[in-house]
Amino acid sequence: VRSGSEYFREMFESYYEDVDLAWRARLRGWTAVLESRARAWHVREGSLAGEHRVLARRRALRNRIWTLLLNERASIWIRHLPLWLPHELFQLAKILRHPDLLLAWLEAWRALPRILELRRENRARARLSPAQELALFTRGDGSLLRRIRRRIEQRLPGRIGRRTGGEVRA
Repeated sequence: VRSGSEYFREMFESYYEDVDLAWRARLRGWTAVLESRARAWHVREGSLAGEHRVLARRRALRNRIWTLLLNERASIWIRHLPLWLPHELFQLAKILRHPDLLLAWLEAWRALPRILELRRENRARARLSPAQELALFTRGDGSLLRRIRRRIEQRLPGRIGRRTGGEVRA
């Protein structure tokens, strides 16, 4: 699932590089498995104060745009446009409150030639059919979320329930 010589794309620096890697792996036919006993610790602490908070917000937005451009099939993007567009317009509206986010959009679009080059590589190496890709991100019997829930229920029988009217049903 490497992209060139990288697993995590250095251009991301931080934020969404794990999502990009997971998406590439899934497009190439890999399966994600939940190991509920796994634990991870960050060795260093992050700071979201002052200038770091602005940089974090900017990188997160820029990298989310890159992740979508790099991995999403155009036909799926178009199909989900009615759902996607209001969210993106809301993100653009955040620029009024946080003008620094305009830089994130500019950085994202400035890198478009490189993003399109990497996208062609991704699409050429993808092994899933359009229908399989669509099933990853749509609700219904074949949805990714439903399959994850089934796997969790198999591993933890009786511990996952649905809340209905004040009671929990397994």
